[in-house]
Amino acid sequence: EKKIWYSGYNFDLSGVDESGATPFWRAAYGSDVPAMRLLLEYGADPSIPTIKPPGRPRTGDADREIEDV
Repeated sequence: EKKIWYSGYNFDLSGVDESGATPFWRAAYGSDVPAMRLLLEYGADPSIPTIKPPGRPRTGDADREIEDV
């Protein structure tokens, strides 16, 4: 059985980091085909969706007009 190399990175076998990206997604984003092949060989799941982290919360009164500011 092959060990997933990134399981030691964050102890999450899905490999999703704090920004919501998997190592496979990051390799694909960088067009690093050899890394993508290596990740697949070691059990990466390319079907795991990238999770966009929540954005910064809005502050203030969204109903105000520009003139009111």
